[in-house]
Amino acid sequence: MTYTFEIESELPDLNTYILAERSNRYSAANLKKNATRTCHYSCIQLKGKVPMDLIFDIVITWHLPNKKKDPDNVAFGIKFIHDGLVSAKVLSNDGANNINSISHRFVYGEKYHVTVELIEK
Repeated sequence: MTYTFEIESELPDLNTYILAERSNRYSAANLKKNATRTCHYSCIQLKGKVPMDLIFDIVITWHLPNKKKDPDNVAFGIKFIHDGLVSAKVLSNDGANNINSISHRFVYGEKYHVTVELIEK
C-alpha cells in the first residue's frame, strides 16, 4: 500500500541551513523547528492510517520552479520530512528499522511543493 501527502511550502535547503548555523546559534534551531512543524502538519492526516510497525520505501518528488538549486542541496529537506513524520506519529522512528530506502525525483517548471510517498515494503 502507498500513503501520499503534499507539502505546499518551500523547505530550507542545505545552504540556507548552513548560513543559519553560522549566523546565530538560535537561528538554525528556529529554522529546523519551523520546517519540521510544516512537515508535521502536512502529514498529520495520515496519523493512525499508516501501520507504524512496517518498513517503508520513501519516494520524494521535489517540484521546483527552476534549476537554480542543486538537487543535493534541495534534498537536504528530507531531514525535516522525517522529523515531521515522527513528530506527527505517522512513523514510530526514522531509522533503518522503519525506512528501507529513500529516492528523490525532481520536476522543474512548477510551483514549489513536495510530494511524499510512503510505500510499504
